[in-house]
Amino acid sequence: MSLCLSAIAAVSLLGCGGGSDVGVTEGGASTEGDHQFVELPTRRCPTELAYEGVSPVPLDARTPTAFPAIAPHSNLAAYTNMLGTTLIGPKRWECRSGAGVDGSEFLALAPDLPPNGFDPTKTPEEAITLRSLPACVGCQAEQLCALFPNAPPVTAYSPRLPCDEKPLRERAKILGKYFATFEDPPQVAGLGEPSGGVNPAIGVIAYSRPSGVGKVTCTLGSEWRPLCPQIALAAITSLVMRS
Repeated sequence: MSLCLSAIAAVSLLGCGGGSDVGVTEGGASTEGDHQFVELPTRRCPTELAYEGVSPVPLDARTPTAFPAIAPHSNLAAYTNMLGTTLIGPKRWECRSGAGVDGSEFLALAPDLPPNGFDPTKTPEEAITLRSLPACVGCQAEQLCALFPNAPPVTAYSPRLPCDEKPLRERAKILGKYFATFEDPPQVAGLGEPSGGVNPAIGVIAYSRPSGVGKVTCTLGSEWRPLCPQIALAAITSLVMRS
């Protein structure tokens, strides 16, 4: 298992820090184990809605989150869409989000994104994306079938669901009943959205009946890549807590 997947597994099983030693860093950020709780500047992510009558979730100027103590917090921001879903990524990146009538959501962060007609399969080489599928059972089955053939949505649709096999070079680690980490190496198109580019696609996928399927993919370059595990887990955790 790669270093990035090992990091995700450790944080998943131990929690953010996992220890009982809590302290305070300079500037007032609390710490737990080798993580510190910091407040990141909040940015609004433009959101295209397939329905009307939704009031944007109010935003605080700062968003609290937990990150490794060595992370470059001054260069990070929390991007939140109209519905309150949040992705953490580098400052001054662009964000786009969309939400369907069935409650599905997609968020993408990248240095540069088109203003409309966003296609997740054509995301720039460096990107962070989130997909949430709370209601579309067929959509859930398509996301889960390669790793979780016995998940309820898959068994419900299996007679008529064409399921692509997991690429041979894609690495995955099952950490719970329907919870897994994955890594698509460079040039391998797999579960990650995007994947198959010059950077590895590191991410998390999870399913539960209340929240459906959530998937986060991170294809950051070498400078930011060590943060991908925590970025993915923070986003998945927020989706589960909202359900």
